[in-house]
Amino acid sequence: GKIYVGIMGGVYVFDTENNRFIKYIVDNNGKNLFHAQAICQSLLEDEEGNLWIAVNGSGLYKYDTVAKQITNYHPDRGPGSLGHNTVLSSAMNSNGEMYFSLIFRGIDKYIKSEDGFIHYSYDSDKKTAFTSEDIRCISFDKDNRLWIATDSGINILDQKEKLMYYFHDENKKGSLPDNDMVSIYHDRNNTTWVGTSAGLAEFDSKNSTFENLSEKYHFAEDGVVGIAEDNSGNLWLLARRGLMRYNKKDHSTKKYDYSDGL
Repeated sequence: GKIYVGIMGGVYVFDTENNRFIKYIVDNNGKNLFHAQAICQSLLEDEEGNLWIAVNGSGLYKYDTVAKQITNYHPDRGPGSLGHNTVLSSAMNSNGEMYFSLIFRGIDKYIKSEDGFIHYSYDSDKKTAFTSEDIRCISFDKDNRLWIATDSGINILDQKEKLMYYFHDENKKGSLPDNDMVSIYHDRNNTTWVGTSAGLAEFDSKNSTFENLSEKYHFAEDGVVGIAEDNSGNLWLLARRGLMRYNKKDHSTKKYDYSDGL
């Protein structure tokens, strides 16, 4: 498969033959789609190979990689419009359904048959609503449940569109390390890892509890803003003060910073 990278100023694809990145996305007139200061917030490839690109302040773009055509979704397209011009993250479940989190505007679900969106919003007056309008990231688990990281804990939306919640409670063992959620990751073994402002936690699906690994193994106290897994099963944690590799088997860690070339 292709490796796409979204950065400030555009989207690039990795050229494996020449071992370099080349600018990939142009608009329908053959010009660069993004201005120099445009920030690509999220990339998602759908089941048909289309690339969905979230650009800060410019809405959502669907790039047809075969026809080389661009479609822009924004709040002014009429009924079923995108809820906001800034999309922070995106996720697709095993059924091919795509969801997009919006800055302080909840979550939009794309409806392919209508080429539009339905909106899930924060509402402090509704018990079934999200706990916050500040949604940092979204991610699906193996059961097609949508995990939603907010500044007020974790919200989980199941396939029946029912919500459940997890919070930090200093008096409750197994609660979240902190309510300020930043990242969520589901690894190859379907284990869920969450990054908070207080560090990393592992979700125990049998008991519906969290283990605070940062506290237990004394690492990444400054917060975990990104999580990924390598081919050896190690977790790579992007913290606010550097990068760290975490070995899940022996719980050893190695930190990388400016002295390592970052």
